[in-house]
Amino acid sequence: MRHGVENFVVGEWVGLDSLWESIDVLSIARDSSRVSTREHFQSTVDECCQIVETEGVLSPFKCAACSVKSYGSWLRDHVQISRDTLDDIGSLNKRIRVNMKTIWGAN
Repeated sequence: MRHGVENFVVGEWVGLDSLWESIDVLSIARDSSRVSTREHFQSTVDECCQIVETEGVLSPFKCAACSVKSYGSWLRDHVQISRDTLDDIGSLNKRIRVNMKTIWGAN
């Protein structure tokens, strides 16, 4: 009985540790997303300000094209951030399964 209780407690610790690691992975993804969004927005604003200063009548169209280009780049960055996050969560889940099999298989 004691061994079963010990396994249960260790299993709970593994679960809590995994929860914190998952939260950490999601936090890193959120921070990366924020940084990417900020950089793309600032870059787009800077480019559009430069276009407005140098171009005349065509500046609204060129600013729109600049915004579309920036959006595409932003979207690619966020797709990559999402892929990396899913890969990290997947590898974390694999580690959890191995740890739990080790704990419960020790009986």
